[in-house]
Amino acid sequence: MSPNGAMMAGSLLELVKSSVGEGAAEVRELKGGKVEAQVEAAALVEALRKLKEAGFRLAYIAACLREERPLVRYLLAGREGVVILAAEGWKLDSSSGVYPAAAVYEAETASLLGVEYSGRGKSMVLFLPEGWPSELYPLRARAEDVRSKLASASLRGGAFFEVSAEKGMVEGGVLALGGLHYGVERRAEEQGLFRSLPLAERAGRYPIAQAACYSMAAEEALGVSPPLRGEYLRAVLLEAERALAHVEHLVRFLRWLGYSWSEGHEAERLLRSGFVAATGSPLGLGAILIGGVAFDISGDKESKLASRLSEAREKLESSEVVDKACEELSGVCKVRGSLVEGATGVVARACGAALDVRVDEPYAVYSELKKAALVESGGDLASIMELELREAIEAMDIAAEALRTAPAGAFRSRVARKAGRGLCVARVESPGGEHVVLIETAGGDRVSCYRAKHPYVVNAAAMLEATIGLSVEEAVKGLYYMALMTPQTVKLKIRDKTTGEVKLIRISG
Repeated sequence: MSPNGAMMAGSLLELVKSSVGEGAAEVRELKGGKVEAQVEAAALVEALRKLKEAGFRLAYIAACLREERPLVRYLLAGREGVVILAAEGWKLDSSSGVYPAAAVYEAETASLLGVEYSGRGKSMVLFLPEGWPSELYPLRARAEDVRSKLASASLRGGAFFEVSAEKGMVEGGVLALGGLHYGVERRAEEQGLFRSLPLAERAGRYPIAQAACYSMAAEEALGVSPPLRGEYLRAVLLEAERALAHVEHLVRFLRWLGYSWSEGHEAERLLRSGFVAATGSPLGLGAILIGGVAFDISGDKESKLASRLSEAREKLESSEVVDKACEELSGVCKVRGSLVEGATGVVARACGAALDVRVDEPYAVYSELKKAALVESGGDLASIMELELREAIEAMDIAAEALRTAPAGAFRSRVARKAGRGLCVARVESPGGEHVVLIETAGGDRVSCYRAKHPYVVNAAAMLEATIGLSVEEAVKGLYYMALMTPQTVKLKIRDKTTGEVKLIRISG
């Protein structure tokens, strides 16, 4: 750690000590300058309140078993760094009065581990399928038991948004995730640190970002860093994935709205072609490894990817289709409500929040490549779409610059196969928002706890909350847009409270 980093870690440690006060059982520095404080359950909410007043926001809540009792960790991010507050027990007070988005994460740990939160209201998010046996908690059970139950024919309802409406106006709603991801965490804990990278890579919509985040946490545990060229090439892949994801998302939404966007289709084709040329895969699977990247991007690969990025950028800049769609959607489905505070990615930045992990806590070589977050202030669908297009173009520029300026040399470090005991946390700005990975190693290759935050859960819940009080026609546009960000097929159910009639819209994620 640099002297400046050591000073920041020291000041962060003192800030945490003053915030948690006498309620702290232990306060310690972790790798990477992070600070963890274990507090008594009764002191938890007040400690969170003080840290929020000091400028920290809630990034995630992760829970796992420690000696048959749950240890619940609250991951907070601020300008000074990352703080983890931990409290132990089967019953805790809800922190949703301090951080409204905590209600979503508390529902997750309640459903998957069985932790009870007093004062927690009803969640808009259902984390397990209807009919799931109450005695089977996915984060306590064997991974095989969870996978077997998820494959059960009676639980194939999948994911859905459901809104209840009366006289054409939305009165309430729920987001059901259909058991997405669960089983992955326990499999990672059973398989170990290295064999779980492919699991993390595939458990979601953005494999490059997910693999990079997992690898960063594992590298911290192993005490290794990728070579500088490897860091640049990671940035190339991360930004190419971001550009492709944003363009693909806009193409599909505009098509549903009835717009013909030939330039967007061509840009999507060019970006996917560039991915194949550089990595051999349209999604870049296997490109990120613990310690760097799997292969160099040089020579013909480099020239083809650079050419595709440039051509795709020209296609997007020459088109006015998105601008026309934004005129139609101006003021439509404005994201508002308590949960927007927990939103990240383009949803948060379209509401005026300058939140971007690449800027706030730069990783890889983003301190050289990304100086400020792009922001819009409208908070409506038009603002989100405009920002998504801007970020797609910016991502192509960053990828091209990283490719052009990457120094010569090794692209992967040699990595020991053993880690010590410790807790490591990594954050990455994925195309969907802030992705978080928490890994607790138990020595050697063993993992005692693995948790990952997928940003679309709170983002989707914030959009759903925003539809209450809107017309069904307007709400469907916002929910359709958000459903396209999920990594699975989602059903949109509109239930008429008067007639009981249910209208179904199927959306492929």
